[in-house]
Amino acid sequence: MDAPNCDVLVVDDEPDTLLLARRILEMDKYTVKTAANGMEALDMIRKGIALPRLILLDIMMPKGDGWYVLEALKKDEHLKTIKVTIFTVKAFTKDYDKAKALGADSYITKPFRGEKLLEHIREKLK
Repeated sequence: MDAPNCDVLVVDDEPDTLLLARRILEMDKYTVKTAANGMEALDMIRKGIALPRLILLDIMMPKGDGWYVLEALKKDEHLKTIKVTIFTVKAFTKDYDKAKALGADSYITKPFRGEKLLEHIREKLK
């Protein structure tokens, strides 16, 4: 992978979630890019528009769900080192287990608190 050009890529089909996560992270001086679905995120990454250090990745989205994106990233030799945090309302054990099995680095459930999100991102990007 080329050098990262942003700290975090937030991928979610809910505009309010994208805006809120972006504002919280930018207030803490992180560079943030957003994508409204999985296919857009993969396209941005592959074209070098967004080369993040970490991806906050929703699961339930049209046009490439989070599972698809996670699998695609972890199968690509150049992209598999990007840290991926699953960012979803799905809080079932089977979803945590699937995320881990597919190579996700961590898991955050929504709704989320801004300070908890920042603590998580700081820890992951140390």
